[in-house]
Amino acid sequence: MIKEVRAPNKIHVYYYRQNSAASALTEADIDIEALIQARRVHLTGITLALGEGPRLAVHKILQVSKEYNIPASFDLNLRQKLWSIEEAKQEYQKIYPYIETLFMSEEEAILCSGEPTIDKALDYYKQCGLDESSTVVIKQGDKGVLGIRREQQVYQSAVKGIEVIDTVGAGDGFNAGYLFGELEGLCFQECLRLGNWVGAKVVEHQGDYQGLPTLAEYQAYKNREITIER
Repeated sequence: MIKEVRAPNKIHVYYYRQNSAASALTEADIDIEALIQARRVHLTGITLALGEGPRLAVHKILQVSKEYNIPASFDLNLRQKLWSIEEAKQEYQKIYPYIETLFMSEEEAILCSGEPTIDKALDYYKQCGLDESSTVVIKQGDKGVLGIRREQQVYQSAVKGIEVIDTVGAGDGFNAGYLFGELEGLCFQECLRLGNWVGAKVVEHQGDYQGLPTLAEYQAYKNREITIER
């Protein structure tokens, strides 16, 4: 994968995935013993886009997770350079019934549902087999994030005063913060807030993950402490 940064919000990504290690993944590569010890499983639509073997691996993970009552989250991560929207929609629909938390951007919510508005898109995802207790999280960039859980809609505004250097990785950073919050037992609103904070830290740095905060930074953030940098 090669990333060409033209401007903070104008980034071109080029994929060369044919014959890569990830494209050779199969369900035989899944370590079931390790999987069943997990507290949570997180997957991405990019793996589904890499071919039949990776898709079977994803389905195997979800089936085992369901059998052992391990919560599974999934980010659509639509990459139109890897496959078409129609092909992606067909594959996504096969896994919705296994997902406890579904992440997507506002653009992905519209494109992958074929609906003109977020409200209609949410109806579409409900009809695709998501459990009534499932959570849907729609990331809206600098507008914040919308979370839907058991008919309750919760909005969390974006972090203010951020100097945007590189937006790639913001979504993954959000996911990491949100899921960490869940593992820490935080409430829904706090998970959304923490996801926004981690995503904001990522965009302030060049690179996809270099801005991810440390546990010490999180503790300072949680306690509203000022970090001494020098």
